[in-house]
Amino acid sequence: HPGNSHPNDVVDNCGPNYTSNNYSNTLANDDADANVAIECAEIVSSYDPNDKHSVPSGVGAEHYVAQNQMLDYKIRFQNTGNDTAFNIVIRDTLSEYLDITTVSPGVSSHPYTFRIYGPRVIEFTFANILLPDSNVNELLSNGFVKFKVDQMTNNPVGSVIENSCGIYFDF
Repeated sequence: HPGNSHPNDVVDNCGPNYTSNNYSNTLANDDADANVAIECAEIVSSYDPNDKHSVPSGVGAEHYVAQNQMLDYKIRFQNTGNDTAFNIVIRDTLSEYLDITTVSPGVSSHPYTFRIYGPRVIEFTFANILLPDSNVNELLSNGFVKFKVDQMTNNPVGSVIENSCGIYFDF
């Protein structure tokens, strides 16, 4: 297959009388090429409008991913306050098992600037985003940003890759 792509085929247990096992995100999406972005999301009920997830999500209860596998993150946010959000800053502290020098900022719902904020911290700034609150316009009160990052080369098998993210609305 041309490029950096690694096609795969997934059949999930979908349909009106079946429950999905969300197998489609256990393996990496076929979007390793710079000009390809794939989004495959399971429809679930809402819990928190601000969340972060990665693809591949991993296999089994332990969410095992292949060693040296690139991870594709998506951070979603929503203004559930009572006024327009003018500026939003997202700071994501990466795991020691992720190579910050390989971070590739991706698509987003709104224009942003990106910088490396600290030794393991990346920052997305949505200046003058004018994100309405969810009471005024629920649909337009949402936003997201995506990025890709490689694991450190040859992480020990069993490494737990965790990172945390803070989403700051205005001040």
